Amino acid sequence: MRESFETWIAEVLYCVRFLPDRKAIRQELEAHYEDHVRDLERLGYDHQLARKRALGTMGDPVEVGQALDRVHKPW
Repeated sequence: MRESFETWIAEVLYCVRFLPDRKAIRQELEAHYEDHVRDLERLGYDHQLARKRALGTMGDPVEVGQALDRVHKPW
């Protein structure tokens, strides 16, 4: 498993070739991740375990990045 969300998001964004969209993609994925962490904490998970579990549900960063790259194009 990846060590952190920052590592995961860096791998995702590396796949997105249209640089102007990277900021918006980062914000959306961060919001989704943080929402999931908070939901798990509400269920009783401690913060570290919630972060680990949430990251595990985010998917493979290369697959996510490639899918986002197909959608985020300037033309």
